[in-house]
Amino acid sequence: MRYDFDIAVVGAGPAGLAAALRARWLRTYKALPASVAVIDSAGKGGLANWRTVLMTGPSFALDLSNILDDFETYPVEFIQSAATGAELDGPIKTVFTEFGELTCRAVIVCTGLKTLANERDYVDRGLLMTLKDHNFMADVLERFCEEHRGKRLLVWGTQRAAKTIRFVEAISRGRLQIASFLESEDAGPMCGVLRRINGKDWVESVTVTDEHGLEREIPTDFLLLDFESHMLRTNSAAAFPELQRKEGFIEVDHFLRTSIPGVYAAGDITGGPFCGAKAIGEGVSAGFYAYQQVYQDKFGTDPSLYAFFPHRGEEIVAGETGFRIPPLANEMRPKILMSADALEPLLDGADMATVLDMMDGSATIHEIQVGTGLTVDAVSWMVEALVERKALALHV
Repeated sequence: MRYDFDIAVVGAGPAGLAAALRARWLRTYKALPASVAVIDSAGKGGLANWRTVLMTGPSFALDLSNILDDFETYPVEFIQSAATGAELDGPIKTVFTEFGELTCRAVIVCTGLKTLANERDYVDRGLLMTLKDHNFMADVLERFCEEHRGKRLLVWGTQRAAKTIRFVEAISRGRLQIASFLESEDAGPMCGVLRRINGKDWVESVTVTDEHGLEREIPTDFLLLDFESHMLRTNSAAAFPELQRKEGFIEVDHFLRTSIPGVYAAGDITGGPFCGAKAIGEGVSAGFYAYQQVYQDKFGTDPSLYAFFPHRGEEIVAGETGFRIPPLANEMRPKILMSADALEPLLDGADMATVLDMMDGSATIHEIQVGTGLTVDAVSWMVEALVERKALALHV
């Protein structure tokens, strides 16, 4: 069966990166990696790129560079695009992006509190956020209104932003020119999707797609992102309307499974508490459970990863050593997960030029043997050597 990736992760914040890495890299010797793609329009890191993310206390902060370094060693396909829709029925899923579509066996939705654009570029440069309690915000806004009399402030939130808008207007008392635009699935003259913030060194305007699907520009001096409204109602998973949701948040079970088989969700999109530790923990779990399901679908058995999935009711066979990849079959389709330059030293100088181009997930092992003239043993050795080095997945 042909498809592009074993697992597609939608969202590249802490939850999405953790899910992708744990499905791609499995520490057990000879564990079979999954082929993984990550889809996000705003690049890697999500909200963790904006400020320091504390995990359990002030002495334990998330160092995103460590996770990104691991992706240099164990690459995944990164698609910088928004997910625009999906077909989730059946064993093979399709995720649509702005540039095309990809097929996969499992989807992990990690879209967070809100779909991000280029907000990170304007933190402390005209972009404000409601991320603390109202007493703190009241003091900040009072000083802000006095300092910036007559300036334009655009409040950006979801359908639940009315409380914040009233709060800001009450403090402003006419000192600011206040407007609002809601990221909402509802129709209305000031509803739509934030596409990007514009301005050379400071916020000057925002480009939005309105309720008619048309892009327009709204001038402003400051942009207030109302994260509280996103915590009450999110629209970040709008590309997946089939999933069972409450106030936009995706409902999951203990195994991070959604209402559709083969689709998982992790991080802020599953609801509060909203914090980095929870996002990473759920991302890791979703990555493992999606990997387990994909492995079962492909090979009809649980993966041999005892630390994560202990054997239940199976006898231990004396004389067996180590972990084994599934027995190779002619219909399996090898998919290389690393660049050719990285692969050459892994195979001790073996001539792979005639093989690598065919190991893209589309050709079967039998077709590779016929196309290259290599023996069954030669191709099998190459596949096993690459699997041991976390450099190859097997599509079935």
